[in-house]
Amino acid sequence: MDAAYMQKDLDFTVDSTRFAGLKEWATSLHDKGQKLMIILNAALQSGNIENKYYSQALDKEVLLMSYIYNTNITGAPEHGVLTQSINGAKSVFLDFLEAEALAIWKAGIKDLFGLVPFDGLWLGMNEATGACDGECPKGLKLYSSDENTKVNNTWYDSWSNQNIT
Repeated sequence: MDAAYMQKDLDFTVDSTRFAGLKEWATSLHDKGQKLMIILNAALQSGNIENKYYSQALDKEVLLMSYIYNTNITGAPEHGVLTQSINGAKSVFLDFLEAEALAIWKAGIKDLFGLVPFDGLWLGMNEATGACDGECPKGLKLYSSDENTKVNNTWYDSWSNQNIT
């Protein structure tokens, strides 16, 4: 399953309106000997303190830090934290070298398994990409409704357009 099952694209959640009965459906798959694999983004949406996993990571200071320390990036409240735009949302990354980050990640997976008994995880958005050239500077327009205006850059795009001799 792709990310459509998530509540507002938040990791470790299930949209109980659009996917009512998902847990029972997963159980019915298992009864038939089938497996269910679901996507989980490696990045956490930021800026919403009600997102408990983001809030915990912010409180425990276990997010990857930016090389642009103490500057405004993407308008995020957490100065100095590496922020990217992923799937159109401001996102941050757990520092998996920190034990507290691993604990948050494990708790989220356990919570998600309680909502839908999956058999495997498809980790998405864990590569170095985003809708900006590196980190998103404050005020940068990430997307344009004008198809002739290119505003959706990626790190690869920046690298591939360099004149290297």
